[in-house]
Amino acid sequence: MKSYGYPEKMPKDFNFIVKLNSDEYCINSYDNTFSKSINWDKDTIINYKVSDSEKRRIYQLIKEYNIIKYPNYFTPSTHIIVSPSFDHYFKCTFDSINFEIYWELNTESEEKEAKLLRNFLYKIFDNILKEKQIKNLPETKRISF
Repeated sequence: MKSYGYPEKMPKDFNFIVKLNSDEYCINSYDNTFSKSINWDKDTIINYKVSDSEKRRIYQLIKEYNIIKYPNYFTPSTHIIVSPSFDHYFKCTFDSINFEIYWELNTESEEKEAKLLRNFLYKIFDNILKEKQIKNLPETKRISF
């Protein structure tokens, strides 16, 4: 696992993309969009700028969970067979560093590091999914958690 000395304050170049449940939800602060899958072949994409305070909260989560310790391709060693299994993705830039996590297998693992990463990803969406602009999007017709 990697260790990194995170800057105390959120760097000016901080941006991120997070995708949950095989792209059911995607926040992209690089291009200021939010997308939600309506069904497996149709997405709703809106202009959405993550507020500075929300970006600071997410940057603090990155530090709290020491997210840079995860490998780029994360696969927990414990297996739980879930069908369908939804993959997750996280990318961020801060302090001129680009970092990505692809998590395609064993996303329901109960291994400690898997539970922490899953919790981190879901916490990113905590406030954003409560916003009126997001809540007013059409309901998904996909099977989800």
